[in-house]
Amino acid sequence: MLGSRVVLLWVAFLLALPGAAHAVGLSSITLNASTVVGGNNSTGTATLDAPAPTGGAQVTLNSSDTTIATVPASVTVAKGQTTKTFTVTTKGVATTTSVIISGTYGAPGRQR
Repeated sequence: MLGSRVVLLWVAFLLALPGAAHAVGLSSITLNASTVVGGNNSTGTATLDAPAPTGGAQVTLNSSDTTIATVPASVTVAKGQTTKTFTVTTKGVATTTSVIISGTYGAPGRQR
């Protein structure tokens, strides 16, 4: 039956250069609604732990199941800002389904 719920889970990864002074990192990926009726959208927010540097901060986004929920490939947090919103678009589903929305920012290294 269409109209069942999509459960959206979120995860943020911080990638940093080993030994580097504290650089701007991805603090969190949050969603305004963690459960939505399939076919409705949710708004996500990428949050940095400090203002974005000159040129902005490009946060890469990912959905664990793009057949159910899609996100832009990336969003750019403008210079001096700490957040950027994005839309999570869902499709109708027959049963309650979980999808993980995640984000990464920074150079390869450790994750948190």
